[in-house]
Amino acid sequence: MEKSGRRSLTEQIWRAFRLEGGKWFYKLRYLACAVFAVLLAIALLPQEACELLAGRFVYVTAFVNVGLAFILVCGLLFLPEVLLAQAYTQRGQPTQKDEGISQKAYLLARLLLCIVIMAVLLFTTYAACSLMERFATDTVRWFSIDFAFGFQKQLIAGALVQPLLFLWFFLKPLAIRQERQYLRAYLVSVVIFQIVQAVAGLSYVHFAPGKEPPGWVLDGFWYLVMLGFAAVMFRRVTGRLRAAYQY
Repeated sequence: MEKSGRRSLTEQIWRAFRLEGGKWFYKLRYLACAVFAVLLAIALLPQEACELLAGRFVYVTAFVNVGLAFILVCGLLFLPEVLLAQAYTQRGQPTQKDEGISQKAYLLARLLLCIVIMAVLLFTTYAACSLMERFATDTVRWFSIDFAFGFQKQLIAGALVQPLLFLWFFLKPLAIRQERQYLRAYLVSVVIFQIVQAVAGLSYVHFAPGKEPPGWVLDGFWYLVMLGFAAVMFRRVTGRLRAAYQY
């Protein structure tokens, strides 16, 4: 078998991405198929049937709405963090060693998988919000989510910055005391993320009326801060992994 030093970083990342992608596809395949089947059924329903479900069978509509909202919102909030953390719940990773893949390559591959999964979740959430509008009445609207960021910013925030922060706080008690503090790590990472987000969005800066910077300057500063912070956290996480796993 080839050693990791004989493979380029790109080859290692691609190999790790295929391994991790296969594992998570196997874990999520039934749930994903169920969600897509429900959305396809809604899309194919005639409008008369949607109006009937929104009227006489409103409880069926409510059940579908709550189910979709719960699955998609939980996925957006927690799945990237779970994806990163589950790989480090035991000391040593023989699969990585046997496959000749470095910690850095595996972490990059998992982050890439986080981006792919987050993109799929965002597209699915947009589709669900749009399709549930078919059941809307004059007094009731179903499953409507207003995201704080646009699509690209949501990917960076939800698939890179927040998961890396979570992993950093998750690894410390795991490496020192073998404790898996999921909730504490998540809550602390959310607080820190909100501070970083506020700095990136210049929330603490008040411009005089008419003196606001152009939109491209504000967006550029946001990307600079968030991507720079993600790069710093990536280096710190990889450093902690090298110290904890000794390879």
